[in-house]
Amino acid sequence: MTENIQTTEPAITSKLDITYLRVLIVNVVAMSFIMGIDVVSDQKISEFSAVGLVVLAFITSLLVRRGDYLAAVWSPAIAWLFAVLTVGQLALKDSGSFRIKEAAHIVNSLADFAYWILGATAVAIVVTFVRRFLRP
Repeated sequence: MTENIQTTEPAITSKLDITYLRVLIVNVVAMSFIMGIDVVSDQKISEFSAVGLVVLAFITSLLVRRGDYLAAVWSPAIAWLFAVLTVGQLALKDSGSFRIKEAAHIVNSLADFAYWILGATAVAIVVTFVRRFLRP
């Protein structure tokens, strides 16, 4: 004769709130599209992709569901890596063996744009912090 009493409040959601999985999908697909445009235009990864990453982090941080804030924080780095491994291959250098080219491409793209990746993560942290603690 025990009753389950629910003590937590129901999640407040709106039509714009997106889930954990959708944040990942939106970031990965959009970042791949942005990097694809960037790489096709000049055969290298440039600041266009990096600015796109920061904008994506900001937008998905605003739209993520309250319970899924963590996805917005770590998805910029995952989206960048996925885009580099897929459409970023169009910017691959022509020297060396395949393994060396791949390793150098991944390491260089992560190292060259580390400030942008960390900046996008910081933007996501700030936006989610503000949304989480200043929103009633």
